[in-house]
Amino acid sequence: MASNLRSVITNLISTIQQADATGVYTYDLSATDSVKIGGDWPPKVLPCVYIYPVTISSEHGTTHTAYERTVNFAILCFVGADEMTVQARILNAADLVSDVLSALELKANRSLGGTVRDVITTAATIEDTEGQLDGPGLGVGQFTLSANYVLERGI
Repeated sequence: MASNLRSVITNLISTIQQADATGVYTYDLSATDSVKIGGDWPPKVLPCVYIYPVTISSEHGTTHTAYERTVNFAILCFVGADEMTVQARILNAADLVSDVLSALELKANRSLGGTVRDVITTAATIEDTEGQLDGPGLGVGQFTLSANYVLERGI
């Protein structure tokens, strides 16, 4: 049986992949390699979203057999631009971060397929990589996502 954490991660990926360049979404993240755990440098597919689980914490829940767990993810979003200007890359990164947040914040998606109680995002930054990293100049957005869930344990 898969762990609760594995289910949270796989549902996080499928939730972000709902951004499909229609309606409120600017970019299509539905392709298989567009959203994944870890990533490639330089990215092989643009736009793309890389997910890194970074911390997990537990505390006692409301019963003796329940634990409240919070897992924090670093979410990195990479996108190019038709115009190779810093402004174009930053604005495209802003659109990509907005797409990812919109997918996560939809009322139907906030539970990541029923695996968590809620998701909260914090500390978003949007910048340009030109001159900072080896490889192409890209727009980059990054933020932290916290997902909270209850884990029931037997006595």
